[in-house]
Amino acid sequence: AAFLRAATLGVREAQFNVGLAYNVSKGVLGDPAKALEWYGKAAAQGHGDAVFAMAAIHARGDGVPADSEKALAYLADASRLGHPMAEKFAQAVREGWEIS
Repeated sequence: AAFLRAATLGVREAQFNVGLAYNVSKGVLGDPAKALEWYGKAAAQGHGDAVFAMAAIHARGDGVPADSEKALAYLADASRLGHPMAEKFAQAVREGWEIS
């Protein structure tokens, strides 16, 4: 409840954590659309982990159609934000690896 309250007030770390909760079904029913919504709010504020998480959802097609181009665009953003795994994950997407 505290994370959700902070998230609705615009705290990006809380927005990321609410997205994560929906993404991994922790304390809430899993909902990829809600995960993307909250990750998107955190990403709009420059949260690199949120951008990376959005890339992973699109790469896997988790609740949305798999879209490697969208995933790569998010990964480029995540890399610019300094996410340590963005470049390696982008290479895996480009090479067509199975993303789980």
